[in-house]
Amino acid sequence: MGADNYILGVDGGNSKTDFALFRTDGTLCSFLRGGTCSHEKLGGYDLAGKAIASSLKRLLAPVGVSAGQIGSAVFGLAGVDIPEQRSGMERAVSGLGLRESLVCNDGLLGIKAASPRGVGVCSINGTGTVCVGVDETGAMLQVGGTGAVAGDNAGGAYLARRAIGQAYAQRFRNGPVFGGTQWIEEKLHITCMGKWLEAIHPTRLHYKSFMTELIQLLFHLEQQGDLAARAIVVEAAENLADGVIGCIRNLTFHHRVEVVMAGSVWSKGNCRRMKDTFMARVEACVPQEVAFTVLDSPPVLGAVYWAMERETHAWPEREVRERVRGQIQAQERGLR
Repeated sequence: MGADNYILGVDGGNSKTDFALFRTDGTLCSFLRGGTCSHEKLGGYDLAGKAIASSLKRLLAPVGVSAGQIGSAVFGLAGVDIPEQRSGMERAVSGLGLRESLVCNDGLLGIKAASPRGVGVCSINGTGTVCVGVDETGAMLQVGGTGAVAGDNAGGAYLARRAIGQAYAQRFRNGPVFGGTQWIEEKLHITCMGKWLEAIHPTRLHYKSFMTELIQLLFHLEQQGDLAARAIVVEAAENLADGVIGCIRNLTFHHRVEVVMAGSVWSKGNCRRMKDTFMARVEACVPQEVAFTVLDSPPVLGAVYWAMERETHAWPEREVRERVRGQIQAQERGLR
């Protein structure tokens, strides 16, 4: 394989999808941010495939490259949690005319984007939560990401629900005093005790418009010594750590384990207690040395590195990775 072969990296989330066409020497050829290609959001694998095909056509047209000229492509996609979903998206991608492609959960891109060797574990703590890993043999594993039964008791949505539940517990279930109770009542327009059940009924509970504010309040209260807020934060941190610990135990790591922390709660939440609790629990339960990194790069970077690795059969050199990183970050700045 030559150093100037084309490769494609794709990061497909629930709201947007980034497409990056590079040469294997680290030269950016084309970049596109399109809408979601999630089969869950669009209503099926065929519609997801059509969305990807449309965006890919727009990506390639300006540079006169055909899909058949692309050597390797990596698609990190939201909603690819179980084999059935992966197979469905593989079928959707198979009609694009690419020579070779990999479809995986988008969480795996964080590992490839931030780990120096392209192996490790990624704890995603955003609106939702999932833990994924890639080990030194190339084996991949996902822990959680499917709901409460799998132990997904973390993430922004969970923290918001727990805070609202804590306020309800203070009022009605002999719960401890919680500094956020009155604030939550105001946000939910609860003007008397009789309004509580109506406000939190599953068909009526709407908190997304103030979820970020509520999480920030929760973290502020914890920092100020609110014991109820602290219990919620510690619980979530320990659940996140347990996912990482389980992922490491079920994969093969002979050297230092890179643990990448991704998602808005990790990157923007700025809760020292949550991070310290998470890291201390992982370190206490894992025999290997552990290095923690908060992801500060676009996840599509990981898809590009991975596609390069698959095309050249070697993890890209640091100089190439830095060149790719700089060009993608420039694209990101241009989209703001």
